[in-house]
Amino acid sequence: YVGEWLGMGLHLSNANLLAFLVPAWIVWTLIDRPAVGAFLLVHATITWMKLISYAHANSDYRTSPESHTATLALLKDLDAGSAKISYPMNVTLGNIFYFWLAPSLTYQICFPRSPQIRLTKVAGIVFRLVVAIAFLLFLVAQVISPNLDSLLKELETSGDAVFSWHIFGDYLLKLSIANTYVWLLVFYIYFHLYLNLFAEILRFGDRVFYRD
Repeated sequence: YVGEWLGMGLHLSNANLLAFLVPAWIVWTLIDRPAVGAFLLVHATITWMKLISYAHANSDYRTSPESHTATLALLKDLDAGSAKISYPMNVTLGNIFYFWLAPSLTYQICFPRSPQIRLTKVAGIVFRLVVAIAFLLFLVAQVISPNLDSLLKELETSGDAVFSWHIFGDYLLKLSIANTYVWLLVFYIYFHLYLNLFAEILRFGDRVFYRD
């Protein structure tokens, strides 16, 4: 057993140092691909926020035993074993691993669960995920990358004497539509397909935003 402040300090040190600062240092010093580095930093940030939420929520459950009862009273579609859970029964590796994978940044003592994994829905999400990623790679490889290469060559050959903002304006217009589609695809792939795929596999039932 450790004291409240010592335990909170160790948890915050772990969250800030190992889950956030160390990945940031690795990306800064060892990874030279922006897309890979951005992906890792996004997940490091998500893990950091989840650990902070986990620490604060369990602190409330520990200091206010009635708070978990209030949480359970608001939840529906709970598993049979989760309906009677209380602190510190929730402090297990399985519980925190589930929270790490679940599409939620806010920890609570238990989450609503769907009755079963719908394999047809999983297959549909995977199919849309493959199509969306293929379309994203097509736009990057066939539209964005060639135009950026052409822009660099034109800037190198024109020199400072001929340089003007109309070069950037021309390529900005060429890339504007493709760039818009890329941003929309990234949002659709991650926030809709990727998170819903994990939610379905984990039987995560709190998906009211999509009215699922």
